[in-house]
Amino acid sequence: MRRGLRLLAGAALPLVALVGGRMNASAATHRAALVIEHSNGSLIERCVAFAEEAISGFQLIQRSGVEYQAQTFGDLGAAVCQLDLEPAQVPANCFGSGRSWQYYRETSSGWSLSSSGAGGSTVHDGDVDGWHYAAGPQPPPGIAFSQVCGAPAPAATPGRTAVAPAAAGSAPAAAARPITARAPPLQAPDPVLAHAPMRTPALLSDRLRSGSAAARSPTDQAAVAAFAAGAALLGIALLMGWRRRTP
Repeated sequence: MRRGLRLLAGAALPLVALVGGRMNASAATHRAALVIEHSNGSLIERCVAFAEEAISGFQLIQRSGVEYQAQTFGDLGAAVCQLDLEPAQVPANCFGSGRSWQYYRETSSGWSLSSSGAGGSTVHDGDVDGWHYAAGPQPPPGIAFSQVCGAPAPAATPGRTAVAPAAAGSAPAAAARPITARAPPLQAPDPVLAHAPMRTPALLSDRLRSGSAAARSPTDQAAVAAFAAGAALLGIALLMGWRRRTP
């Protein structure tokens, strides 16, 4: 009994892991874009998926996988001191006296310098955050959300199934029909082949057998002998008559 329960539990573990993986994948329904511009103009773009309704700008960096260094300033929150190993040496006060990382939020009119730190901002689905390592306000280049994360998936209409458009020039797909396996119909037998075999050969054979048997009977043999004797006598009479007429 215990062995059966252990086998059942072992078989259920892969199923649980598979279901859990699907649930985690389907839970991440929101996405936000992260754009980072280095001082030399090189760009890093990341599309980050999350299950929450909203996350902070600092969480967006953490979940993007980009290397970072941050410093906490009490109630003001955390300040980003380094992104993707720039600067190579983090200043003691995080910002230094020259360049620093500037935090921007994308709006309908373009980039806007954030009035709060990354820890105090709110990022929703479809938002774009931007960072630029520069001295003074210099926003990164304008990049749309679709350029980083791709076009959002169209919302499915309840009760309908989305069908991909047919390729140009392709023939319309045939309507699907249920296929039911059926046994082939029985063919009527050929009327000629269905007839009973002819008995003529058998009857003829029987008659031949009976005829040959009759020919071998004693009565028939006597009749044949009498006929032969009569024919011989007739022949002798004709021969004698022919001699008498000869001079």
